[in-house]
Amino acid sequence: MLAKSLLIWCVLFAGEHSPYHADRNSLPVVVFQSDAQIDEGAGMDAEAWTDRDGTIYMPNKCRAMESTFCVGVLIHEAVHFLQYRKGDIYNADCLGPYELEAYRAEDAYYRTRGETLGDYGISPVELAVITMCQKPFP
Repeated sequence: MLAKSLLIWCVLFAGEHSPYHADRNSLPVVVFQSDAQIDEGAGMDAEAWTDRDGTIYMPNKCRAMESTFCVGVLIHEAVHFLQYRKGDIYNADCLGPYELEAYRAEDAYYRTRGETLGDYGISPVELAVITMCQKPFP
């Protein structure tokens, strides 16, 4: 079971490092799953994901939340929780800007620990690619 105090802190941190208001009394449900279950739920290879109801699905390896990486991923998903709660993301034609907000909050946390997204395999070029909007050819 995830400590409520850590979940509150992650949601508040996500709110401070994104354009969304965070409230310690409005928290997501966090469910731990296997990597295969997460990939199936997200519809792609993913570290974690958040559904439209605001439930955050985290990998079993993060159950103890003992690593900087796992806390960073929870902050990333907490931004998505806040985006869904506000309603901005539901009808978006492009999710890139929403992913960028989440990655920025995640990176802000890593920087408090003397690390960056790059330490976890996400270079600035990769970040630009995964957060851009793809437009179909005419």
